Amino acid sequence: MKKNEYQRMILQSSTVNFKAWFNCSVVGPPPTVTIGIDQTTIHESTIPLDYLEFSIPLDLGPHQLWVRYGHKDPANESWVNGVKQDTWIEIQNLSINGSMMNHLLNDCAYTEIDWEQHPDVAKWFLINQGTVPVQLHKAKHQNLAGHYRFNFDLPLDQFLNHHLKIDPNWESMYNAPLTGYRALKLKLEKFSK
Repeated sequence: MKKNEYQRMILQSSTVNFKAWFNCSVVGPPPTVTIGIDQTTIHESTIPLDYLEFSIPLDLGPHQLWVRYGHKDPANESWVNGVKQDTWIEIQNLSINGSMMNHLLNDCAYTEIDWEQHPDVAKWFLINQGTVPVQLHKAKHQNLAGHYRFNFDLPLDQFLNHHLKIDPNWESMYNAPLTGYRALKLKLEKFSK
C-alpha cells in the first residue's frame, strides 16, 4: 500500500474539534439558536450565546456548519430615544482543529432568510432591488430568522491552501512558507507549557 493511500485511509473519518465565538444582543424574550454540522444538530439553546466547543467525527469531503436563528418575535425589536434596539447573533470566529477561520466566515458562507417570517423585509427587497435574494453572501450577522451556512472541506489543509492565497504583489514580503510558520508555532507552544 502506498503512503498516500494509507494516509487517506486513516483520514476517512476522524474527530474534528470546533470552537465558536459569538456576539449577541437580546431585546425581549430570548429566541432560540440551533447549531449543527451537515444533518447533525450539535447544540440548541436560547441566546445570548458567547462560546461553544464540540467535537464530531467527520469524513473527508465537503461539510457545512450552520447556525439557525429561530423565530423572531415582534417584541425582539424596540425603539429607545429614536434608536432601534434589535435582537441578533453573529459568529465572530471559528476554530477548526486549531485553525482560525477569520475572514473565511464571510468568504465561504452565506445566510438564508426565512422570508415567511419577514414578509416586510422581503417586500423592501422587492421594491428597492427588484428581487428577493435567495442567499445573502458575506453576511454572518443574523437579525432575521434563518440559517447562516459555512462551507468547508476536509482535509482542512487543502481547504485552507485553496482559500488562503497570498497576492503575487505581496509575496516578497513573506520570507517563510506557511509550513515554516506552523513549525515555529509548535515550538513556541512547547516552550510555553
